[in-house]
Amino acid sequence: MHHLSPLGRIVQVAGRLVFASDVDAMARISLRAVVPHTVGIVIGETAVVEEGAVIMPNVVLGARESAADGRRHPHICRGALIGAGAVILGPATVGENARVGANSVVLQDVPPRITVAGNPARVVNH
Repeated sequence: MHHLSPLGRIVQVAGRLVFASDVDAMARISLRAVVPHTVGIVIGETAVVEEGAVIMPNVVLGARESAADGRRHPHICRGALIGAGAVILGPATVGENARVGANSVVLQDVPPRITVAGNPARVVNH
C-alpha cells in the first residue's frame, strides 16, 4: 500500500465528493487523455491511460490479478475509446485506437484497432 501526502489525500477525497469518481493518486494519466464526464469513473493505482484515450462516464479500470511486472490494473493505449459503463479488469491492455463498447466487461487484452463489446467482451469488428 502506498502512502499519500496529506495534500494528495485531500485532493483524492475531494474528487470523490465533488465528481463522484475515484481516481487513485498513483494512477498514470496523460494530460492529453479525454474524460468528458467524470461521473462514476474509477481508476486504480497501477492503471495507465495514454494521450488521446477517451474514457466515458461510469468506467471502471479495476484490479483482477497481478502481472509479472507488478501491474494489477489496465493499460489504455493512445487513442483508445472506452464506452460508458465499461469495466476493464486486471492487467489487460487496450491497444492503440481500439474501441470498447458501452457496458462491456474486458478481462483480456484488446488488440490495436479492434472493437470489442459484450460480457465478456468479444471482437465485433476488425
